[in-house]
Amino acid sequence: PVSTGASWPRVRKKAAAAPPAASTIAPTISGSLDRGCTAGPSCVMTSGTWRFPVHCVFWRPVGSRTRDAVPAGGVRWASTRPVGGFARVGFAGAVTFAARIGWQLGLFDFPDVYVDKPTAALLGIDRINTIGAYAGAIVLDLRDKPLAPHRGLYAELHLSKGTPWAGGSFSYLQIKPDVRGYIPIGPVVLALRARLGAIFGDVPATERFFGGGISDMRGFGQRRLAPYGPSTYDGSLLPIGGAGLFESSAEVRFPIASPWGLDLGGVVFVDAGNVWFSAKQIDPADLYYAAGIGLRWISPIGPLGLVVGFRLNKLTPGEPSSEEHVWWGEYNRPL
Repeated sequence: PVSTGASWPRVRKKAAAAPPAASTIAPTISGSLDRGCTAGPSCVMTSGTWRFPVHCVFWRPVGSRTRDAVPAGGVRWASTRPVGGFARVGFAGAVTFAARIGWQLGLFDFPDVYVDKPTAALLGIDRINTIGAYAGAIVLDLRDKPLAPHRGLYAELHLSKGTPWAGGSFSYLQIKPDVRGYIPIGPVVLALRARLGAIFGDVPATERFFGGGISDMRGFGQRRLAPYGPSTYDGSLLPIGGAGLFESSAEVRFPIASPWGLDLGGVVFVDAGNVWFSAKQIDPADLYYAAGIGLRWISPIGPLGLVVGFRLNKLTPGEPSSEEHVWWGEYNRPL
């Protein structure tokens, strides 16, 4: 019942009554975890907030438990507040290095599921999930500046080991390397990036990878690059995420003007990537491609941008051939 490659949802019959309307924002769980894993394929940690890339809406904690999410994709989630802690060491200067290691534990329930029963059973969302893991990360930052860099290298590696010894019921290994390089060519900057994500063993639904959006494959909408499963309410297909991810980008940045002393620049880019249901299916020859253009402005309130990505291959009837993305802020910026 599940497609193993990314596909735009196609309606197979007349839509029935949909669940209550809601925004398509990833659910959020407040936790005590500090910032890390920025722009990672399976989570974004910002100021102590852990965002899972699932096509749902916000979770809001009520006491120690939250159950007020309304579905916009395939699942309504409920969860206890994750517990755990991390220790970090590192130094900053011309070269920035950081290492982090810790433990996390969470209990996840799924009171409303909008994919069919076989898909729900396959994803493990037909039962309560207890997820405990030991996690670590290493970051090396050789860029001249973190915001709109002109030269240098950035590399990070995130590892997570789920095990009953950490208090969970899933045994898995998650690996997420990310490498970026910046090469100045006169006033122009060539920016390159490659990122891999893989989960081996059990695959918790909350750890699955989703691609697409301003920080990922820009030819797709936010978290729309993923395997799909059948919906139970309107016959369409819903993104359910995968255990394997590969993404790469190459873009050329160039200055346009400096209004009020603030940089306004343009960008042209080519993206490639895919998300597979299983890590064993990862295949660099099986990628989606997109190209596009955009504008970026380092404004007084933070970075602002607009990009348009055009799909170059694997289009089927009913799929959009392009996506527009507007972004603001350091942690939502691309490449």
